[in-house]
Amino acid sequence: MNVGGIGVSHKRAAMLAAIAAVVLALGLPATASAYTTYNGHVLNGGVGNYGSNPRYYYVTASAGYQETVVNNAVYTWIHTTSRLGITTPIYWARTYTQSQSVMDIYHNIYYDPDTGIIASTEQILNNVVINPLATNWNWAKIKLNTPCFDPLSAYNEEGSCAHEMGHVMGLGHTSVTSRVMCQLESGRTVNACQADDANGINYLY
Repeated sequence: MNVGGIGVSHKRAAMLAAIAAVVLALGLPATASAYTTYNGHVLNGGVGNYGSNPRYYYVTASAGYQETVVNNAVYTWIHTTSRLGITTPIYWARTYTQSQSVMDIYHNIYYDPDTGIIASTEQILNNVVINPLATNWNWAKIKLNTPCFDPLSAYNEEGSCAHEMGHVMGLGHTSVTSRVMCQLESGRTVNACQADDANGINYLY
């Protein structure tokens, strides 16, 4: 074999090729593992335990128009095995009895349009909104902000709902645009949880 016009043995050529591969690999950016959490804090009671302990979500009357979008977003969190090759314990079920719910979805004017806030999540413990960096929570409210949420495409509405659901379960923001936990204004390109988002859930639960 000739490398640069110099004859070398096959063994040495293989060694040079291996070294070149390592150098090339070191020069390439690594695939980001991007999930973040609220200091490991979680939704008390878990996220469904593979269906043996389903958690319930409630779509309020104010969010009735977004019912399909909400249901689709929930579906993508539950069904990750065939889509991503990763199984999580997530199992959410729709309830029409709000007292059963640990994730309520609201839709109203919560913030001025100039803020650009599409939606937000409040984690709640014993009826008090808490800082999720400090403690676990019992339930959560997802607030879809009509001035900024409603103009979105159906694709991004679903992505924004899925994003807020990630917060309910304990995931924080990431800057990696190919993760659902990236904010839309930061360039999110997906509308459903990805492998790294699912890995975050498995880390927490």
